[in-house]
Amino acid sequence: IAAIPVIDEATGGLKATLKPSRPASEVALMADTPYTVSLRVYPQSSGVNTWRIDTTDAKEGFTNTNDGNSNGFNPVERFLLTVTVVRSPPKATIEIILDVDQGSSVIRELLIIAPPGFLFDSGPNGCGDMCMPGQALGSTGRRTATLASPTGQPLTVLTGLRIRVQTPEQTPIGSGSEGVMWFVEGRGQGAGT
Repeated sequence: IAAIPVIDEATGGLKATLKPSRPASEVALMADTPYTVSLRVYPQSSGVNTWRIDTTDAKEGFTNTNDGNSNGFNPVERFLLTVTVVRSPPKATIEIILDVDQGSSVIRELLIIAPPGFLFDSGPNGCGDMCMPGQALGSTGRRTATLASPTGQPLTVLTGLRIRVQTPEQTPIGSGSEGVMWFVEGRGQGAGT
């Protein structure tokens, strides 16, 4: 459905007029019909926030609202990841050093996603201190490992993390996320946080 979004200067709210070029008598949303609203916003600060969602009609006024009573959520913070390696010969077990700047996030588990072809060391010493090799990431084939404190306490030092991996026979071809790109996902109070 075509829409024109604008920011309400008084409230900071986002308003979207559906079917803006159509007459007001034309119905934009049908009653008792599920719809999906998708938008991208960038939080200005961390912490829980609240969303209020209203629908209005030019003739009837408010037609539906959640009154801002829905539970808020903590926005995901972007991490800065630095990966350092001294040397990386093919088909060798090497040590990489990860430095993660987690901002103000409380991290209880850190999921590490390796580039294509890299494997986390699953030998008797594992892939490092508090490191547990995991499954492949969906259909990407990228291997994962999880760093977590055995006591379940937050991970407070995310610099100088030494992880052992086996390198592929040849360097992955591609640039960006298709080449030698590492990813991390921090998990806080529960899965997906």
